[in-house]
Amino acid sequence: MKRLLGPSMSVFSDPSPPETGPLRQPWVLSLAVLLLSLGATLVVWRMARQSQLQRDLGRLNRFVSRTEQSLQNRLGSYEDIARGAQGFFEDEPALLSVERWRAYVDRLDLPRRHPGLVSLAFIARVSAPDLEAFLKARPQLAGRYHRPDADPMPLRDPGQDGDHLIVELCEPGERAVRALGLDVGTSHTQRLAAERAQDTGLPTLSGLLYSAEPGGREDAVALGVPVYFGVPGNADERHQSIRGWISAGILIKPLIEEVLKGEDPGVAFEVVDAFASQGPQWLYATPDWPKGGTPDAVRMVDIGGRGWQVRYAVKPDFYKVEGRNQPLILLLGGLAVSLSLAAVVWSLAGTRRRALELARAMNTSLREALQRNQSHLAY
Repeated sequence: MKRLLGPSMSVFSDPSPPETGPLRQPWVLSLAVLLLSLGATLVVWRMARQSQLQRDLGRLNRFVSRTEQSLQNRLGSYEDIARGAQGFFEDEPALLSVERWRAYVDRLDLPRRHPGLVSLAFIARVSAPDLEAFLKARPQLAGRYHRPDADPMPLRDPGQDGDHLIVELCEPGERAVRALGLDVGTSHTQRLAAERAQDTGLPTLSGLLYSAEPGGREDAVALGVPVYFGVPGNADERHQSIRGWISAGILIKPLIEEVLKGEDPGVAFEVVDAFASQGPQWLYATPDWPKGGTPDAVRMVDIGGRGWQVRYAVKPDFYKVEGRNQPLILLLGGLAVSLSLAAVVWSLAGTRRRALELARAMNTSLREALQRNQSHLAY
């Protein structure tokens, strides 16, 4: 038998030699897949987070731009109204017509079209010796001379500056009637604004004023436009030829509420007079302005030669928008997928390891059996 088969041939062939390297542990491949998947998840989450931050910043910037532009537009329209009233005095005699002024202001329809602009007045400059005659010559001022109730700065004594600044005409409504005869020259704040407008020939915004009303104090500012006799060429001529001032009374709260109407409720808003003589002065803040909080954006608005600092703070409601949780959803979803992939790889790697171990054991048994058979055939 041995001679028939030949010396190098046998009835059975040896099985292929089994893999001889060490088998990888299932957790190695599973960990590698988990780390790769987590890395991809973190990259996607970071990109989504950056995109969300950019959207938040863009949303805040749009709010800032809209409100800043709206505030400038409204105050600019008030300035235009005050400038337009200058023409009323070009051909008017020294004794101004109350009826004509009332008709002029009524045509402007301030309560409906400009709710923040509550009065349009003419303030006359009157020397101290002429005050009594001035008041007697104007029936609307009879018995109405009075001083402001309060001022952010100490009130001045009547006539201490050599003249009085008397509200001669004021419309519309009962609020304006109560202002007739008011000596705004005793208000340090209003006198500073009037003198600055007089010297520059430009519209000038006053600092904070207190308007006493039956319902309580209301905060206001006044926009003054100088009125001259003729056309003065320099500061000295302007000082000598000043006739008075057009004064637009502006209530701060209605003005800002108009600016914020229909705007994003997720942003708080504050306005500070940055150039007040007594230091930065608070003018307005929404009720939800964070006390002691740091603003997320600050802008300077220049109106009437005065700087208003407008501050913005993001509120918790800012983040309550659709799609806001997308980065978190991506992160949690990525974590779930990563763990699932790692579990699947763990299971498959374990199955493969067990299959290889079984194959090695079977190969070893088969090889041993063949060796025994070959030994028997040799004899």
